[in-house]
Amino acid sequence: MNKKIHELMEEMNYAPFQKRVGSRYSVFTQDEQPLLRPLPRNPFQLAEWRVAKVQRNYHVQIEKNYYSTPFEYVQDDVNIKLTPKLIEIYYKDLRIATHVRITDLVGQYSTDISHMPDSHRKYYEQTPEQALEWAKKIGIFTEKLVKKIFETTSEKQALRSVQVLKKSLKKYSEIELEVACQTASEVANAPTGQLVNTILARNQARSERSGKSEAKRKPNQDYGFTRGAGYYGGGPHDE
Repeated sequence: MNKKIHELMEEMNYAPFQKRVGSRYSVFTQDEQPLLRPLPRNPFQLAEWRVAKVQRNYHVQIEKNYYSTPFEYVQDDVNIKLTPKLIEIYYKDLRIATHVRITDLVGQYSTDISHMPDSHRKYYEQTPEQALEWAKKIGIFTEKLVKKIFETTSEKQALRSVQVLKKSLKKYSEIELEVACQTASEVANAPTGQLVNTILARNQARSERSGKSEAKRKPNQDYGFTRGAGYYGGGPHDE
């Protein structure tokens, strides 16, 4: 039956008009076909829209994963288009970021380096070799920890942990970092930069408590010479 329908369609399309020159086929080829455009490269996909605020680390959280935006949009509300394969982020009507959607893992970051401020990009673009060279300069325990981090996690996550270690030196000394790295290496099979930060803060708090306790036990030695009673008439003294 389909074959017969096709034959009848062909006959109808090529049949001449009764009141004008041409046929349906000639109108299509001359007037309509030149205006046709190719189909989209990607098939249409149903999308879900959400609103989120860009966090201070210039990422938005979607289903327990994180996607970057240009850092200039920190703290701004953005519209997010979710399709089965893509995450598109819009500020008002401007698309500011596109990411491949992460579907099989949680807690992952999709970060476009161009979205970073210059100070962050400098750290992010470091290589594992550079990270190990930096750790070696700090000390043997920092070097040992960084090697362990690279052995137990992905390169991207390891480099992010090294960035956390470097940033900790704004608050703590290299000696304090060495001590914390030694502890982290001993207590964790898969250490992270955040674990070292936790140990640093704990060690600092313990040191402060110890200092206060020591100050309470220490007698007050801040006194001058005290004259005896004899000096004031209670006994003989030299003139």
